Formats: sequence, C-alpha cells, structure tokens
Amino acid sequence: LSDGRIGIAIGDVSGKDVSAALLMATARMALRTQAEEGSHSLSEIFFRVNNTLYRDTSPEKFLTLFYGVLDVQDLTMDYVNGAHNPPILYNYRTGEMRFLEVGGTLVGMFENMEYEEDRVKLYKGDVMVMYTDGITEASNSSGEMFGEERLKQIIIEGERLSAMQLLQRIYDEVKRFSEGMPQQDDLTLIVMRIT
Repeated sequence: LSDGRIGIAIGDVSGKDVSAALLMATARMALRTQAEEGSHSLSEIFFRVNNTLYRDTSPEKFLTLFYGVLDVQDLTMDYVNGAHNPPILYNYRTGEMRFLEVGGTLVGMFENMEYEEDRVKLYKGDVMVMYTDGITEASNSSGEMFGEERLKQIIIEGERLSAMQLLQRIYDEVKRFSEGMPQQDDLTLIVMRIT
C-alpha cells in the first residue's frame, strides 16, 4: 500500500463456472480500489466491497474473503474475516495457535452488512497460514477429508521451515493424502513467516 504496509487477501467464490470467475475478478478489483484509496478502516472497506458485490451479482453468488494489512514496522496485522476459513497464526515460542476469525458474514450476499476488524501482534518466528477449503476438504479414496487437525500438525512440525518450504510441505501432504483422487475444489495457500 502507499504507506508501506502490505495488504494480503484470500477468498473463495461460490460456484465453478465463468460467472464465479467474473465474481472473483470483480471482488479483487473492488477490494484493490478501496484498499488503495487508503482513507477507510478495514471494516468500512468490507462494507463498501460487500455492497458493490451485492449490487453487481446475482443473489445466489457470494464469496468468503479474508483481508489483512501487515505493518512491517511494528509487526501488527489488522484484519477482517468475511466468513473465510480462519487463517492460523502460530507462535513457535509459546505454542499458541490463534484463529483469525473476527469479521462478519459472507461477502456479497446481504446489503449493508457491518464487519468487525481486529488486530494481532506478531513476533519473530510466527507463522501465518491462510488457505481455502480445498485444503481441508481434500478427500481420499475412503471419502475421509484432510481436515484442520492434519493442517495444524504440519504447521506445528514446521518450525525450522521457511514460508515457502512450509507451503510446499502442506501442498505435498494434501496431494499425498488424496492419493490422486479428483478433488472438488482448488488448493490455495498463502504462508507468511516473521523473520
């Protein structure tokens, strides 16, 4: 962003067709426009993005969306979670695992929705894993899902891995678990480590 902070977003749209791709493109543009303007709080940004999508999309289309703004100077992240899988923030020093779930409902489904924002303090060595449900809902030949517990265990065991190595480890473990079975959803990951 213009003030040196870094905006990080991850989302997931309903559906798999061309209209879903258009919704994601519209959401990306709306979020970028509001974020780069820089004069609004995160909750106000979400309010505006939500209303834009509500007006411009059909009633059955919506998305989940997480948006965080990282301040690299004071190591804080402000965020809003619009019904997305809560990113996992893990502190290797204390063993504390926190889920970033403050926010509100699905984005684009209801008009004039209010969203709450939160701030987390980050520490050296912390890891944040943002993901879509394609990761935790990947299934094997028995119909068993990969699940949140397996994801959390990989994060805990990844203390000595870089962000890129941890991302690759998660991806590889999901693919190994699913045994080549066709999946219903995309696998999307963002991994950040404070160094």
